[in-house]
Formats: sequence, C-alpha cells, structure tokens
Amino acid sequence: MSRTPGAILPFTDAQAVALLGFVGIIVGSFLPWAKVGFLSIEGTAGDGQITLALGAAGAFFFLIGRSNGWLLVVAMAMAVTAAGIGAYDASNVAELAGEGASLFPVRVGVGLWIVIISGILAALGCLLGDFGQPRRRRR
Repeated sequence: MSRTPGAILPFTDAQAVALLGFVGIIVGSFLPWAKVGFLSIEGTAGDGQITLALGAAGAFFFLIGRSNGWLLVVAMAMAVTAAGIGAYDASNVAELAGEGASLFPVRVGVGLWIVIISGILAALGCLLGDFGQPRRRRR
C-alpha cells in the first residue's frame, strides 16, 4: 500500500481504487440500468438518484477523511449501500421495467453492473486504504 514512485496525486494504490470506485458509482448512476426490448431505462429514473448521491457524498467524505478513520467508515458505508441498492435492483429488474416487462425480455443494464462493482471496489479501497497510514498523535 505504498505510493507509486513519481505519482502525481498523493494517494496510495488502495485509495486510488476507492476514488475510482466512487467515480464509477457516479457514472454508473447515469447509465442504463435496464433494457426492455430496444428501450433503455436510465438509472436516474429511479434508485440511480440515490446511488448518485451516495457516490458523490462518499467521494467527498473519502477525500476529506483519508487520514480520519471514522470518515473512511462513513464513506465505506455509503459505497456498500450503493452496491446493495444496485444488487437489489438487479435482482428485481423486471419491476424496474414496469409494464413493458411482460411484452419484451428484460435485461440488466451496464450502469447497474458498474454501480455494483464500483461500490464493492470503493468499499474495499476505503478499508484497505486506512491501513498503513500514520496516525496523528493528539496532544
């Protein structure tokens, strides 16, 4: 969990994974979450608004709390929640599609997979990024 020599940003490898995970949650929230026939249902038409807020807030808490353990726990909880919402919606994708689900086959969209995988990566990055960091002593 060391810094890469010559790195531009002051992140460890695990912290970079966490940050990319939060960016993935945000991007995945805008992408299609379900495909019904030839139509796509965007994530922001439903729970994608929640995962978008969780991704943005998680990235904020991660960036301001990289050296503060409890803020990393908050960011990690937001990542796990976003992945959980994605997993729940993936298991209920026919309900997301609404009435069109009975006429056409329903498939999970790429945005939903990105939110789930990115949420897991962000949570692992927060967990692993906290180890090996020097703690400031209080006086």
